Amino acid sequence: MIEAEARAEQAEQAYQDKLAARQEQIDRPRARPSGRRARPDFEPAVLARARRKADRARQVAVKRRAEWDGWEPRANMTDPDSAMMTSPHGWVQGYNAQLAVTDDGIILACRAVNDPTDVNQFIPAMTAACEAVDQINQQTSSHREINMVLADAGYLSEQNLTA
Repeated sequence: MIEAEARAEQAEQAYQDKLAARQEQIDRPRARPSGRRARPDFEPAVLARARRKADRARQVAVKRRAEWDGWEPRANMTDPDSAMMTSPHGWVQGYNAQLAVTDDGIILACRAVNDPTDVNQFIPAMTAACEAVDQINQQTSSHREINMVLADAGYLSEQNLTA
């Protein structure tokens, strides 16, 4: 807003200077002004555009100030490790939960991270799931393995597909 107002003031000053120079030229004896005569009631397009931009910037600033009234700080003083995350209800302060389960619902691994994107969480979740399967195999003297992985589009990257 300040830049738009400054440009409008500069355009206004340039217009006033031009009017003053023209009037000085007209007032000189035996000097005939050349070119078009400047009219004080005529507002050049540049000046009008600069004023419109400044008015629009002022309106946006007023609207934003009104939106900020009542805004509460979003920093979490009790849990600084948490981060802003999107949810179906807008933005919330929290964590991104990751869960690896078997097809029959046994939880192999779970993690809570402060990274709002899933793409960086696939390999750590799969590593934890593989370690859990290895522990299950050691404890039960069985041989289970992960044959298929199902993940949503949030995990899609070339690195994750390769892994």
